[in-house]
Amino acid sequence: LSLHDALPISISLLNGPHTVLSPVAYLSGINIVRDACNDEVVGKYIHKVQFDELMQTLNLPMEELQQFATDVLEVGVGEVVYVFCGLYQTIC
Repeated sequence: LSLHDALPISISLLNGPHTVLSPVAYLSGINIVRDACNDEVVGKYIHKVQFDELMQTLNLPMEELQQFATDVLEVGVGEVVYVFCGLYQTIC
């Protein structure tokens, strides 16, 4: 994965879900991203947005996109950001 490919993935599949999630989680009384992702209703919503909407806007290999999206939802945002920071430092 190159930095050129990583930036659109990061913007769409890392920042996008947060933007979409914020008002829904807030109105549902959820204040923590992890709790929102684990919530039965909100979690399904964010998964649908991530895989059925946002991912479809990127012209990159679907397997890589699916892995990244899964990591964001399951591994945690902090770890994914760490990987991108490491990738950025390695390339630059």
